[in-house]
Amino acid sequence: MTNNGEFQFTILRLEANPDGMTLAWLYRLGREVYHSSAPRMSELLSELSEYQRDDWDNIKGIYVYSGPAGFTKLRATHVSAAALGLAKNIPICGYSTWKESMASAIPEDVGSVKAIYPEIKS
Repeated sequence: MTNNGEFQFTILRLEANPDGMTLAWLYRLGREVYHSSAPRMSELLSELSEYQRDDWDNIKGIYVYSGPAGFTKLRATHVSAAALGLAKNIPICGYSTWKESMASAIPEDVGSVKAIYPEIKS
């Protein structure tokens, strides 16, 4: 929670770029709080999980880049996002053009953007 009582959630954004790097951003309340890149998703996720536990634990949505990029990188990025989303029970949304307004919206709340893997209800 913030000082004004607003719930403070984190959005994770994953992207495979055409140069073969995997990139990640964390946004809190619509502002970028972390950005990193690595040649392999496993390295990136390991670094991310150690960054700041509060942000990692408060991820409420994942946006994953849908291309263009190499097929293998895109697939690895999407599989990683799906695994995280399923493990944390949070929605995932694909995008091809990033809009800053997405940084402060949980994927199911974006409107015209439909979640790829909607939140799982237990």
